[in-house]
Amino acid sequence: MHVNVTDLSVSYRTTLILDKLNLSLPEGKLIALVGPNGCGKSTLLKSIARLLAPRDGQIFLEGQSIHSMSAKDVARKLALLTQTPITPDGISVRDLVAYGRAPYLNAFGHLSAEDKKLIQRSMMLMGVEDLAENSLIQLSGGQRQRVWIAMALAQQTNTLLLDEPTTYLDMAHQVELMNHLQLLNKNGKSIIVVLHDLNQACRYADMLVVLKQGRVVATGTPEQVMSEALLQDVFELNAKIFSDPIAGTPMCIATH
Repeated sequence: MHVNVTDLSVSYRTTLILDKLNLSLPEGKLIALVGPNGCGKSTLLKSIARLLAPRDGQIFLEGQSIHSMSAKDVARKLALLTQTPITPDGISVRDLVAYGRAPYLNAFGHLSAEDKKLIQRSMMLMGVEDLAENSLIQLSGGQRQRVWIAMALAQQTNTLLLDEPTTYLDMAHQVELMNHLQLLNKNGKSIIVVLHDLNQACRYADMLVVLKQGRVVATGTPEQVMSEALLQDVFELNAKIFSDPIAGTPMCIATH
């Protein structure tokens, strides 16, 4: 397995958020973390990225404890995009994407010719190369989100961690972004993403991880995981499940 979480407990001050959580995440998949508000999705993602220290338990990345790795080594394996990244004032698209090369810079902090090629390629992959000299603040929400993902791609990691990347985007930009993520996954990126929209998660993800009150209650393909009983138990939602007429994946419709 690519990421293994064993007996993980994480607290904010005295509040326990994740409680002896165990989870194995395979490589090469687009994996969606879903569950009600406050269930621990973002906490789990940040723990995998080593932004949060566990109270107990361990996280292994490619067989190695992430807490035995240097910050630079972690940054060369995992790229994290948080819910609300802070945009530096006046920064251009190219300069923001260049931040993704920080784990590889030499002692003088200069970009090499290879760094510059990777920055250009990352912008091209996300369709923002024509915006390279624009200020980030001038862009639409969907464009900005693609630029942030281009920065993560510039890190050249095998794994992308994305925390609610579709938040604040209209439906057209959500579809556009999820299509981009699916394409990146098909081209070899492992992607772990927190999503609120269950139908979106079912349509795009290879694997769902369902959380409730800091514990994993179900894992598997959308077809294996989604059931009316689960929706009632985890989300307190009365719903019916149908086949998505376009994708053929499970589609949840609330009954009242």
